[in-house]
Amino acid sequence: MSEQSSGVQLAKVLLDTELFEDLDYTQISSILESCVHRDAEPGEVLCEPRTIDDKLVVLLKGKLSLESAEGKKFAEMTPVRVLGEMGVFTGQMRSSKVIVQDPSTILELEASKLHELVDEDPQMGNHLLVKLITVLYGRVYDTNEEMQDLRNQADRLRARLAEIAPDDPLLSELYPEDSSG
Repeated sequence: MSEQSSGVQLAKVLLDTELFEDLDYTQISSILESCVHRDAEPGEVLCEPRTIDDKLVVLLKGKLSLESAEGKKFAEMTPVRVLGEMGVFTGQMRSSKVIVQDPSTILELEASKLHELVDEDPQMGNHLLVKLITVLYGRVYDTNEEMQDLRNQADRLRARLAEIAPDDPLLSELYPEDSSG
């Protein structure tokens, strides 16, 4: 495959991601020119907890593991996935660790290069910020849905515990508002 053909395919891949969709080909090309395209091996740590991401990473091929700062695995990431965008755009510290699980191919874009691109093309910067807000909203929405599911489960468990052992001290400890009535 020629380098030009590979570049066109990578551009299509980026255009299919939520963060980069709707950018024009020139903008995508400038992003790709600033990226490092490389392979990552199992066990490699791409992002450390309690640090600020200094690069945006796009997982093109392979599988990554998302872990808590304590090392508890809570998600797997598969292609095509963008990570590090929160730290790169907000300067906020990340709470999780990202480890390469299977041999992977990634694109890396240094934060400083992304900021240069945005300074040169404010329209791209505005677009990326709007898309970032959309991504964040989706994550918050999904988290709220998960929390509601957990609340429903907790309510069912509380009701069942009240049926099985209505005088259990754990019930009044966990749900003091129920025992005051």
